[in-house]
Amino acid sequence: MLKIDTHAHWYRPESVKLIAREGAANGAEVGRSESGRVTMQAPGIRLRPIFSAPYVDLTLRLKLILALLLKNAAAYATRRQPARPVRALCWSVWMLAALVVQPSFAQREAPAAKDYPTRVIRIVVPYGAGAGPDVVGRTIAEKMAASLGHNIVLDNRGGGGGVLGTALVAKVAPDGYTLLLNVAAYATYPYFFKNLAYDPWKDLIPVTLMARNVGYVLVVNPSLPARSVRDLVALAKANPRKLNYADAGLGSVSQMAAELFAYTSNIKLTPVHYTGVPAMLTDIISGQVEMGFPAAPSALPFMGAGRLRVLGITADKRWKKMPDVPTLAEAGVKGYKYDGWYGLWFPAGTPAAYVNRIQSEVVKALNDPGVKQRLDDQGLEGVGSTPQEFAKVIEDEFALNKKLTASMGIAPQ
Repeated sequence: MLKIDTHAHWYRPESVKLIAREGAANGAEVGRSESGRVTMQAPGIRLRPIFSAPYVDLTLRLKLILALLLKNAAAYATRRQPARPVRALCWSVWMLAALVVQPSFAQREAPAAKDYPTRVIRIVVPYGAGAGPDVVGRTIAEKMAASLGHNIVLDNRGGGGGVLGTALVAKVAPDGYTLLLNVAAYATYPYFFKNLAYDPWKDLIPVTLMARNVGYVLVVNPSLPARSVRDLVALAKANPRKLNYADAGLGSVSQMAAELFAYTSNIKLTPVHYTGVPAMLTDIISGQVEMGFPAAPSALPFMGAGRLRVLGITADKRWKKMPDVPTLAEAGVKGYKYDGWYGLWFPAGTPAAYVNRIQSEVVKALNDPGVKQRLDDQGLEGVGSTPQEFAKVIEDEFALNKKLTASMGIAPQ
């Protein structure tokens, strides 16, 4: 059966009535849901609605015609006359005529995609100015704006550990002019915060994974009697929950890196939440907290000055600026790997052509030598994934965070 479920407002009212009336006359089951969707079933194959109205409109007509032809052919093959043959033929001719008279999908969609954008694009960064996401966004937006021919402005909407700015983008019109730039913490929100003002699985769609960082580093205050990862694990096992780690906030990537370390090492640690990396580093250096997992570039200056002891890096390979620091897997924590990433989302319902245009522009910007160098200086590596690849990364991150928060005994608050 061909199943069509489409929003009535995608069509002119008279078109909806005509398609529904003629579909019913030719054996289709037609109805309307409480949400105002027109639903239709006819012999053929399944169709799911997608973002672009012109695409849906064209596909609908093509598949309804195919459904009728299949139905009538089957009837003739069994030596039965099709129901209402004249009406069926007239309806098929009308649909074919509409396709011929109307511009094709490619003709109708291409100009929209080609002309996009026609005004300023806003990227909402749900963190403060100067934070990692803000730096990444400005680095790439500058190059993208030059290519697109329109400015791209970054709108810093900090608060709630990134939740407030994320919710803002989830609720704006999906017109292609507002994006979200967030980090891996995006996939922690539903496990730490209940009653979110949006659905993280449905209200936003992935555009591209822009960049990954080189990893976080396990740092301890030099006064702690642990000169290696094995020493630290032994100390933690001998003193369950007595070692405190600092993180950049509830549900932050620095917290998840620490909890993954505790999970894979079978130890118990106590979190101390701060409002950002500078504050957490200050208290680790002063000895108020024993350890933490800041991004590698943040710890580099203090490592050289002897104010922090770096025991390992969370990535699956060593960082060239810390060649003597082993990965945690090398240091004895088998299977450990954790890195941070930066990605872009659009509100759900944004036309696919716009999603693909922005993704391609990000890739183009990431290939610029100047952008590569600026990212490298920040301890980042450009990626520029497809939306589908990014969706898989997000899915895996959700699964990991669900497992970790369960082991922590965390319930959304």
